[in-house]
Amino acid sequence: MDNVDSPVSWLEDALAKVATRGVYRMRKLFTNTEEVDTPIQSFVALTSRDPHFRRDDVADRLLIVKTTRLSGFILEGVLLEAVTKYRNVVFSEYIDGLNRIVKALKGVNLAEITTPHSLADWVAFAQIAAEALGFDVESVRDALKKLDDVRANFTVEADSFYLILKGWVETSNTGEWLTATQLFKELQNFADAVGLELYVRNPISLGRKLQNLKAELAKILGMETKYDSHEKA
Repeated sequence: MDNVDSPVSWLEDALAKVATRGVYRMRKLFTNTEEVDTPIQSFVALTSRDPHFRRDDVADRLLIVKTTRLSGFILEGVLLEAVTKYRNVVFSEYIDGLNRIVKALKGVNLAEITTPHSLADWVAFAQIAAEALGFDVESVRDALKKLDDVRANFTVEADSFYLILKGWVETSNTGEWLTATQLFKELQNFADAVGLELYVRNPISLGRKLQNLKAELAKILGMETKYDSHEKA
């Protein structure tokens, strides 16, 4: 999907469904009440200059690659000519590499692999493939960590709530534990002082928001969130 720069009401739900092995349910042809479930098996790629699919459960499953505008351009015919010229070489390299990766996968006990990344399958495959192809595995791990950092920032960077929370952490935070009610009052006062609107309307909503962004806030702001015995933030 190219140039996804405007809000699309169904997009975030659809991305979450695709990323979690969802199914497409439809009525079976020539029947009235029978349904069939078709597993969704696809790789989805999106390009956007102003993305509107930052919901935390969606962003948590994205591989985000930021790019800059090219400084120079090549004619399409020249690109296609190169593809045709080197097609056999490229596919030979792919097949050779694929065989090495398959062999490496057969020699690994996947049950022993653990990772803090939510895209565990992707991370495990990337590291196994890197070793099989002779790449520097540590460099690959560093790249994966950077991708995770980019994803965390992507989730919150356009959220006014995050801007208020970040400003409060940088100027008013004393390093002490606060209840959701106390933090809500602090954030409301800070938002009023800087002229921003706190769209979280009450401490309960604040606690839910903090829980949803727990991983991102811990990574970016070093913020900890916990619940007491009454399940209050």
